[in-house]
Amino acid sequence: MIGIGNFGLVAGALQLTVPSYAFRLLRRFGASRVGWLVVTAFSALALVHLLTLFRPATSDATVVTVFDVVCLASSALLLVGMGHVETLFSEREKIKAMRSAQESLRTQWEQQAQEETAFLVRTNQEFVHELARREHVEKSLVDSEAQYRRLFTDNPQPMWIGEAGSGRFLAVNRAALDQYGYTEQEFMGMTAQDLLPPEMAAGFLEDLNKHRVGAEACGQWQHCRKDHSRIDVEVTTLDLTYAGLAARLFLAQDLTHRHRHEKQVRMSEKMDAV
Repeated sequence: MIGIGNFGLVAGALQLTVPSYAFRLLRRFGASRVGWLVVTAFSALALVHLLTLFRPATSDATVVTVFDVVCLASSALLLVGMGHVETLFSEREKIKAMRSAQESLRTQWEQQAQEETAFLVRTNQEFVHELARREHVEKSLVDSEAQYRRLFTDNPQPMWIGEAGSGRFLAVNRAALDQYGYTEQEFMGMTAQDLLPPEMAAGFLEDLNKHRVGAEACGQWQHCRKDHSRIDVEVTTLDLTYAGLAARLFLAQDLTHRHRHEKQVRMSEKMDAV
């Protein structure tokens, strides 16, 4: 009898465990998911208790044991079923969480890839624009250099560029070659001192070493042509940088014809006065 009583107590304890477990599942997974399980559990318990009402009023231990076993087995089956349901929903939640995490990572990767792609597109566009701008600047510089070279080379005024200090020729225009009678190769092998008579070379070197600001007239000098004839020139200079060197631009205007004309005018005035 003691064993049978203990058996009934175990069955009763299991029946009390079923509702608490059902409410636990209800709180964890929500009524929309496990509501059917809770209804099934309570219905099964109600059915078991209804069966106990029809238990025959007998003192036969076998009959009592059968009813207790039915109560115990039904409660145990409900608990086992709810355990499987909890495991199933837990696994589903894990899978859902993993999928959510994967989807979040995929979204982040896609967003990062889009941002990197947009950055690369912007960088490429900026690079193309900068390349086009540099090409335009380089073309403008080349055009400007060609234009200034033409202005220097084809200028009707005799000009040359000499290195500061040494007077070595760095460039010469056609008008200067025509004025002095040298070829370009001959002229480029000379220095500015070679154009002056020996008595004026020292003064020219002293003037050559003076620092000048802007275009400045250097007075009148006598220069020697290739045929050893002398011409009177008025020299104007401008300090600049040429081919990375400190240099000076010389403009040598021939005054020989003007001086000759002035001399003729003075002689004519003297003759008129006589």
